[in-house]
Amino acid sequence: MALSVKIKWFLLISIIIMGIAYKPLSLLLIPLLIYRETRDWLIDGLYSLIFPGLAPRLEVFDDYVFDYRNNVAHVFYSAEPLFDISRLSGQQYVNLVNEFIRRLSLMPSEIFTFIRLGDNKYARLSKKVEPSERGLSEFTNWVRSKEVLLRQYFILMPVTGLELRKLVGFPRSPSTIRLIAVLALLDFSAFLFMGIYGLAALLVLNALAIMARHNYSVIKGGELGKLSHRLSASGLLFTKPSEEDLRSIAEAFVSSNSSFMIAISGNLGFRGEVSRTVVSSHTKLIIHENPRAIPKASQWAVVLERINERSEEPVKAMLALDRQSTVPLLFTARTTTQMHLWSMPSIDELGYDLATIPIFHGGRVLSESLRASCLSQSTTHCSPCPYRGTPLPSGFGLVVGLTGMGKTWSVSTLHYRLMRSGISDLVIKKCGNNIVLELSITNSVDAIFFPVLLNMARTPGLKIEWKRVAPTAKYVRKAIALGYYVDLGIGDWPWPIKLNADELKRILDGFSDEELAKYVAGEIDGDGTVWYDLKNGYVAVFISACKKCPKRMVLGILRDIIAKRFGIIGRIYPLNNSDVLMFYDESAVRLLRLIRPFVHHPLRRLRIELILAYYDGKISKDEFMKLYEQTKYELGAPDVKRNNALEILTRAAPQTHTHGESRHKKLHGPPSIN
Repeated sequence: MALSVKIKWFLLISIIIMGIAYKPLSLLLIPLLIYRETRDWLIDGLYSLIFPGLAPRLEVFDDYVFDYRNNVAHVFYSAEPLFDISRLSGQQYVNLVNEFIRRLSLMPSEIFTFIRLGDNKYARLSKKVEPSERGLSEFTNWVRSKEVLLRQYFILMPVTGLELRKLVGFPRSPSTIRLIAVLALLDFSAFLFMGIYGLAALLVLNALAIMARHNYSVIKGGELGKLSHRLSASGLLFTKPSEEDLRSIAEAFVSSNSSFMIAISGNLGFRGEVSRTVVSSHTKLIIHENPRAIPKASQWAVVLERINERSEEPVKAMLALDRQSTVPLLFTARTTTQMHLWSMPSIDELGYDLATIPIFHGGRVLSESLRASCLSQSTTHCSPCPYRGTPLPSGFGLVVGLTGMGKTWSVSTLHYRLMRSGISDLVIKKCGNNIVLELSITNSVDAIFFPVLLNMARTPGLKIEWKRVAPTAKYVRKAIALGYYVDLGIGDWPWPIKLNADELKRILDGFSDEELAKYVAGEIDGDGTVWYDLKNGYVAVFISACKKCPKRMVLGILRDIIAKRFGIIGRIYPLNNSDVLMFYDESAVRLLRLIRPFVHHPLRRLRIELILAYYDGKISKDEFMKLYEQTKYELGAPDVKRNNALEILTRAAPQTHTHGESRHKKLHGPPSIN
C-alpha cells in the first residue's frame, strides 16, 4: 500500500529531530532511501527546490513528446468540442460526460487530457509504452483507434512542429553545477547539526540524486507552464449532487477559469476496493458495534450507490489550474514544477464528478444569461415574450411577424453576418471582357440570402428561367430557377476564375478540422443527400456532381481529404448523368456527427438529427421509421417543406373550448389518436 504524503513528511521530520538530538539516529535516513517510494519522493522534492520548471525527462519530437522517466508517449491535438454545455440540459450534459468516459475505455496506463489555455483548446492522448520501435508502433495504433472516438466529440487538428514546442516548451537537462552546489550546502548543514553520521546519510542521498539527474529536465517557456496549481485532494467522491447542480457548477467554473487541464486514466480496481471498504466498515459498525465506523460506512455507501445505480465510471483524475480552485470540495496546492502535468492521475473520482470541469464547452455561449431570448415587437417597442425554448445543438431560431415588418431582411442580415463559409451554388465564369458571378437555386430559403451576398460586390440582377435539365428533386416535374447575377470587369475581380485541382487541394489542406467540416456541410447543403434505407437498414450520405461539370474534381479531392483528416472512407460511384461521392453505413454516421452543427438545409438537418438520435438509442426503431417516413419526397406529391405551416399550427394549437373543437372537426375531421 502506498504511503500518504503526510506519513512521508512525518517520517522525515522525525528522523531529522532524532538525528539532531542523538546524532547516530540520523542514519535512519538510509532506510528511507532504500525504500523506492520514499527515495523517489525525497529526490523529487530535492530537485523541485533547486530547479523551478522541473519536469520528467522529456524529448519533443516533430509530432509527439516522449517522457523517458515514466516511459509515456504523448500526442497533442487542437480540439474544438462538437457539444456545448450551454445548449444541453443538466441531464444531457452529465450523461454526455459519463458516456464519453465510458466509451474511452481507458486502462490504468492510458490517459486522456483536455486542456484549455485562454481561447485555445487542446486534447492529449498518452500511454505507457516501451521506448522502442515496437512500443512506438503499438502507441501509434492505439492513438488511431482513440482518434476515431474523439472525432465524434471534437474537431481535431494534430499539433506538430513549432506549435508543439510553443505549447510544451523547451526541455533541457538540469544544471550539474547548481545541483552539486546545493548538495554541498546540505552536506555542510547536516555535518553541523548531526555530525559525521548525518554527513554519511547525506552522502548516500547525494549519490542517488546525481545518478537520478538523467530522469529530469527543466522546461523553459511553454504555455503549459502557467498551470501552476494542482489538485491535491477531492471530496466530490462522497457527494451526490443533481445533474442541474453539476451543470451550474461547470458553467460557473468555465466562466471564472480560462486556463485549466483535466487528465483522466482508467481505474479498474476501484469497484472492488469500494465494495471491500463498504463491507469492512459495516462489519465494524454492526458486528463490532463501533460507532466511529458510521461516517466511513455512510460515505462509501454513497460511492457504491453511485457506481451501481447511476452506472458512473470510476477513473483516476488530475486537475491543473492557473489559480486556486473555486469548485467546492476540489482542493488545490501551488507548485513551482511541471511534474504534475506529466505524471499519471492519482485522485479517485467518478464520471459525474468530472462534469464539474467542463470538457464540452464551445466558449461562445457559456451562461444562461447570454443565451438568445425571444422578443415580441410592435411598431412602438420590444418586450419579452413568455416563450423561452431550450436551445438546440446548432442554435435554431424562429422569426414570426406580420407582413412588412422586416422578417426577410432581418434573416438575410443575420445570415450574412454569421456565415463564414462559401455557398456551393456559386458560379464564377468569364464572359468576354466581363466576369459573371451567378447564384441559382430552386430552394426558396437560400434565395433570400443570395442577394445579400452578391450585394457585397454590386447590386445584383434577377433572372428567372425554366431549367433545361432534368429536375433533381422528386417532387418537381419541371423546375423554375431563380437566378441572381453580377457583371464585373476582369480587373474588378480579385479571386481566381478557374480553380484547378491543386489549388483546391491546397486550400482544403489549409482548413482546420472545423473549417473542413463546415465546407463538407456546405457541399451537402447544396449538392448532397442524407438518406436512410428503411428496407435494408443503412445510412448513406451523397455529394453529387455532373460528369462534365468543373466541380466534378471536388469529389475526388474531398474523398481523399476526408479519409486523411477524419479517417472516414467514401467511394465515388458513376450514375447516368452524374457521379456521387458516397459514405455508407458507419462511415456515414461518423460524417453526420461531424457536420451536424453546420448543416442549414432544414430537411437534411432534420434527417441528420433523426438518424443520430436513432443510432444513439434516444428513439426506438419504430419511432424513427415513423418520423423519417414524413421526411420522404414522393413524385408529384406536395413538398413536405412547403405549404404546410398553417395546418401544422392549427393541429398544434390547444383546443380548449367547444366552438374551437367543432371548427377543427369541420376543417380536418375528428382529431387523430396519433
